[in-house]
Amino acid sequence: MKSTAVILTAILFAEAWLARQVTGSAAQLALTLGAAAAALPFRFFPMGGRIAAPSLGAVAGVAGWLLFARGWVPVSLSMLPAIWHAAFGAHLWLWLRRLTGDATPPLSTTHRGALLAGGAVVAWTVGTVEIYGASPTIARTVAFAVLGGSLWLTLLADLAPPPGLSTHTPAQDVRAGRTLPVMLALGAAAWLAALLIGPAQWTATKLYAWIGKGDDVTRLDELDGQRPALESGGSGNLGNGRELPRRADIRLNETLRFYLHLDRRDPPAFADLVSRPVHIRTSTLAVFQGDGRLGPLRTNEWRYDSDDGEADGVLRLMEFRDTAADAALPYTVYLEDRDTRAIPLLPRTGRVHLDSLYTYADDWYQLALPDERTRVKFQGFAAPVSLDTLIAAGKAGAIRPGPAPAACLQLPGSALDARIARLTAELAAPGGSTAAQLERLRDGLRARCRYTLRYENPEDREPLDNFLFGERAGHCELFAAATALMLRTLGIPSRVAYGYCGGELDRSRRLLAFRESDFHAWAEVYLDGPGWTIFDTTPGGEGSLRAPVSRPPGRANAFANLDLADYEDLGITVAETDSGTSRVVIALRGALDFLSLHFAAIAGSLGILALGLGLWKRRSRLHRSRGGSGAAPDPSLAAWTVGSGGLAGGKCRPPGFLDLYLKTCANLGHPKRPGQTLREFLADLKNADVCGDEFDALTDYLYAVRYGGLARDRDRERTFAETVKTFAARPPRPEEA
Repeated sequence: MKSTAVILTAILFAEAWLARQVTGSAAQLALTLGAAAAALPFRFFPMGGRIAAPSLGAVAGVAGWLLFARGWVPVSLSMLPAIWHAAFGAHLWLWLRRLTGDATPPLSTTHRGALLAGGAVVAWTVGTVEIYGASPTIARTVAFAVLGGSLWLTLLADLAPPPGLSTHTPAQDVRAGRTLPVMLALGAAAWLAALLIGPAQWTATKLYAWIGKGDDVTRLDELDGQRPALESGGSGNLGNGRELPRRADIRLNETLRFYLHLDRRDPPAFADLVSRPVHIRTSTLAVFQGDGRLGPLRTNEWRYDSDDGEADGVLRLMEFRDTAADAALPYTVYLEDRDTRAIPLLPRTGRVHLDSLYTYADDWYQLALPDERTRVKFQGFAAPVSLDTLIAAGKAGAIRPGPAPAACLQLPGSALDARIARLTAELAAPGGSTAAQLERLRDGLRARCRYTLRYENPEDREPLDNFLFGERAGHCELFAAATALMLRTLGIPSRVAYGYCGGELDRSRRLLAFRESDFHAWAEVYLDGPGWTIFDTTPGGEGSLRAPVSRPPGRANAFANLDLADYEDLGITVAETDSGTSRVVIALRGALDFLSLHFAAIAGSLGILALGLGLWKRRSRLHRSRGGSGAAPDPSLAAWTVGSGGLAGGKCRPPGFLDLYLKTCANLGHPKRPGQTLREFLADLKNADVCGDEFDALTDYLYAVRYGGLARDRDRERTFAETVKTFAARPPRPEEA
């Protein structure tokens, strides 16, 4: 394989690997392999590569962007911007041109621009997103390697020889500097090929069940083990939506998930908090995509400590619009890396001691950790509030709906809407205060429907239809989803929250432990002032809706083997030198971080500087060529030396066609002898019947420029280059064969 194609292959594999680390999906690699398979047949058709390469490159770039931007991939990580996919498509286009055999040997200006711009975009965008699957240092190093490979090809645009020339001349290899970069590129390609991730993650999970033509599209393999094991006929995954189960036989295991430490030392306040259910939210679904399907209200943005203009190690998630800020509860979460894609937080957490968080959806946060961090802790401050606590505080009269996104009032738009509205009017008995309506609705729903982890749905109705009008039985998720729809018919914004409730309590250490069996779902209402407020209609004492208990019967002690020292504090910046990291690695990380964060400014400044120097140099050359005053051309413009190898010497580069002319003749067995003039060389070629008068005008032009002071003519030089290429590509004569 030619070195150009080898380096382009390494670049594409590097980009696919980077996409995997950022998004958690092998979609980019699957698109690369698919485009290559589709392009190969075009190798045997004239002009095929010119059509296939740009078409497939554009399709792969746009398809990659759509897969992530539209949520069609089963991941719940951060997304690369559209410009990254455009850069990927540009590199894929160049690679496919090499693959299909349709490649002009010297890279054109368009090729060089696409290579360099694409590499710069990759380096820049990878520096602006968080990396999940690898350390940021490694990912950013690979990103800059992509830029380096692009720069290498733009500087060595003659790696592929002209038609008719040998590809194995030692001088050519030395001049192009192939050996080392090709070896490095092959090594990188072999390393990256080992990361093909189960043939592109089984072609990106069979292109995600043919882009939604099946329920598999909602399965988040990346979240396996981060949610309770629901053996209910439903997926249990939330990232791209949640299909409510039609029937269920739910068995929750006792695996420990995370710990929460209540940092307040006030005994009465602590006792009051744990005397009632403690809800821990991990994710929310606010969009009803049908009678039995919910989806997240996607936001897809990073939050950084510096967003508020103050780098103090505190990231603010919300501003309290009531007096709750004064009573914000400090707490610390202890979790493992498996739970970082839906981190547990107390509702109405106003701030956390973290540098950054990814907001996947409304009140659904994800945390990026390098590979070496498996157990971490961080502190948060929350003012959790529920309908019951507001009423108990004497604020029932102030409860009223607040402004929320329109999606939080949206209904599925099916025949079930009207039936739910009539049932809501019957249960809530419209009239009176909002608080009274909510209480009547909760009591009516609890009286109407029975809590159970097992239901049959013998008539195979839609899940909510069966829950409200059929069996009238279900688990917490159905209570929450039905409640959210009923609230919307009253004009009250609502959503379904998922997380944990219940838990085990160690009073002496003020610790709570949560297991998979504590998994819970509940409804939340958006109220003016408090914002999102817990409105749990699951019957009290059923499932995990209970206060924390100490040592539940039949369970092992959740705190027996717990060592809080095993958890690294993300809220404390530890000096790299304290961890034994070498100074070289520290310097590399610092340099990569600086380049990544300031890449656009640095690249723009260097580009402006290079442009200015280039214009100045060109102006100086023109000034010298005109003798400084528009007089006769200065012979120094053509002060290059014609040597046996045709290489540059003196103050100006020789015309490119001259080097091509001499190499072509050398490949045909007629090299130019040292000290031989160009006219003597041409005479020898004619005497040997190698050529006719093809090169007469070329030789006369070179002498006129070199010795006669003739200004160089770029158009004529391009014509001479085409003449040499045509000569090199002609069929060999019988005496040459």
